[in-house]
Amino acid sequence: LSASLVTDPEPEVRAAAIWSVALMNPQGANQWCRDRASKGELEPVHARILGLHGGSQDTAALRSFAEGNHEGRAAGVFALADLGDEGVLPLLREWLDNPESGLSEAAHGALSCLFDDTPPGSSDDEEESAEPLGEEAREAEEEWWKEAADRISREGRLLRGHGFPWRGPVAEEPMVFLWRSVLGNPAAEPRWLRREVPDGWFSGRPTDEAIPGE
Repeated sequence: LSASLVTDPEPEVRAAAIWSVALMNPQGANQWCRDRASKGELEPVHARILGLHGGSQDTAALRSFAEGNHEGRAAGVFALADLGDEGVLPLLREWLDNPESGLSEAAHGALSCLFDDTPPGSSDDEEESAEPLGEEAREAEEEWWKEAADRISREGRLLRGHGFPWRGPVAEEPMVFLWRSVLGNPAAEPRWLRREVPDGWFSGRPTDEAIPGE
């Protein structure tokens, strides 16, 4: 029933349908989203699914989507961050420094999702971002990017400054880690988390106030 609705004329219905397919058959949904990308028909929810369940082979399609001239480009930026591929960092840095492209704010948010931090002097406020950095600030910025590259190379996928999946004490696992773990394993518990989607996730603009289950 869900599969029959993934091409429904209504965007909200299409998004709900492919999300339902992804919960039951992540790899099948992945392939379907890749087929859409090959036809130039990727939508925000498709990008986010590829970010969660895809791999480095999806980087090119997600970059193309993120750089497109449309309102859903932020989904491509966050999806690239979700992939955790170290090749994503140069892209985020490029977009962070180019507010005219409309990607700066999304890149800033994506870095926050990855590292729970952003480079010194960076801001999602275009006026603040326009201020030139002094030599000391530039050195601090370069050091931040170097450490970020080292971390993502060493730990792979990152989420909120920690390696994904969660490796700490079970009792301390943040809800967003648990949510993603449940999504990646159809047999995982608690199953109710499979029905919880943070506000803004489908459009690519997640917020700290909209964590699944909280």
